[in-house]
Amino acid sequence: MKQYIYFLTLLTTLSFMGCGENTTNPIVPDVTSIQINESNISIYSTDSTSYLSANASYTDGSTQDITNFVLWSSSNTDAATVSNNALTGGNGNGGDTQITIKYDRFSDTQPVHVHKLTSYSVLYPDVNTTGTYDGFRALGNFDNNETNRSIATHITWSADNGAVIEVKDDGNVSITFLSGDTNVTTTLFNETNTSSPIGPKSKIFTIN
Repeated sequence: MKQYIYFLTLLTTLSFMGCGENTTNPIVPDVTSIQINESNISIYSTDSTSYLSANASYTDGSTQDITNFVLWSSSNTDAATVSNNALTGGNGNGGDTQITIKYDRFSDTQPVHVHKLTSYSVLYPDVNTTGTYDGFRALGNFDNNETNRSIATHITWSADNGAVIEVKDDGNVSITFLSGDTNVTTTLFNETNTSSPIGPKSKIFTIN
């Protein structure tokens, strides 16, 4: 009986040794470079968020999405900021920056130009009774001659007399009015000079 057990043990050991002799370790390719996929990047200072992406290239010729594994940074946050891969115009209303990604010892950089807002207008719906009104919207003109572009960020809507404001991601605004006089004001980039082309704009709505 003891000899039989010994034989099984020896046979099992030899079987594992045989398997080991026929097994090759997988070859894991190394990273050769990383890159931001987008180039010639330009955005508008008041646009909603744009999303960037990044790939890694490997020694076997393959590529892989590493957008969520790299460190993103902006060299000029007044022009634009980047949080993870989300790119948004900064508080400086236009300018240039460099967006850099880093992964291990690898890095890549792409220039970004942010078009400056030069003036804007506000669209107001007809308001004549109490209730909620859609259609409030700010449209911007920019230094590259782009006109009437929807303003989604760096704008503050305010109203008195108990009015309730809802700002949507695309820049559309709805306001709920009560009776009386309500002053609706827009402010961009914290500009307080009313004589500035991007200064505050106000309109009073009277509901009896």
